[in-house]
Amino acid sequence: MNRAGWKRLAWIVAVLALAVTVFAPSLAEPSRLSARVDESFEIDGEVYPAGRLSVKAVQAYNPSTVLSEIWVGGECLGLFRATKVAPAGTATEDALTFERSAAGRLALVGFSASHRPEPGDYRFELPGTRASSEARLALR
Repeated sequence: MNRAGWKRLAWIVAVLALAVTVFAPSLAEPSRLSARVDESFEIDGEVYPAGRLSVKAVQAYNPSTVLSEIWVGGECLGLFRATKVAPAGTATEDALTFERSAAGRLALVGFSASHRPEPGDYRFELPGTRASSEARLALR
């Protein structure tokens, strides 16, 4: 291959790398936060045994709210709205946020995301959750 051919190949590679950088994040799978909870917990007033809990951000609902699926074990509990309570840059790690209910059980109240769809701290709009103290479960 001559010098002009190498230049053309380098240019094509550069354009493809730029396209991947620009478009790949929008094509990525929605974000999923998962953790094993070692004690029983509440979601919207319902009690679940210890086990795997996942929150999957599905899409932005508006600039301050995302729609998220909540999964317990292999079962989807439904689509829940979560409102941003702290802006991007405050979430230093991905985490699920719990508070202690009046009965003393962990109650899922929100999550922190340092990635898509919109980084920040979110709180679920779950009317069945009444809490007294907060704990964060970092995801690793």
